[in-house]
Amino acid sequence: MTLVLLWGVSIASVFAQAVFQRTTLTIYDQAILFVICVAAGAITQDFPKAIFGYIGAMILGMTILFVLAIIPVLTGAVAPPGDQFLIVLWISILVQQTFPTTILLLFAGSIIGAGLAEHYWY
Repeated sequence: MTLVLLWGVSIASVFAQAVFQRTTLTIYDQAILFVICVAAGAITQDFPKAIFGYIGAMILGMTILFVLAIIPVLTGAVAPPGDQFLIVLWISILVQQTFPTTILLLFAGSIIGAGLAEHYWY
């Protein structure tokens, strides 16, 4: 549970830095996310734990990122016609940044990490 929490916060922080600073993930951001997922998969040392941990971490990370993105809407700083637009806009941006390549890359990193752990640490 703690690993999934830290994994999700790490994913959210890298995504937040990339999306809020440049609005797109660079190859370096994707490499950092890949290494995070390989390390987390290796720490789990088990394929089912790595798969379900990855799913939980991505859900948690994207939820944190989405909440951070819509803080102006949640605090009432955006007028009512614009608040729905911002929510739809941020959902669109986050979906475009995560699907399909980033999701598959990070999933592969988790599986590779679990495979490395099972091969070398068992």
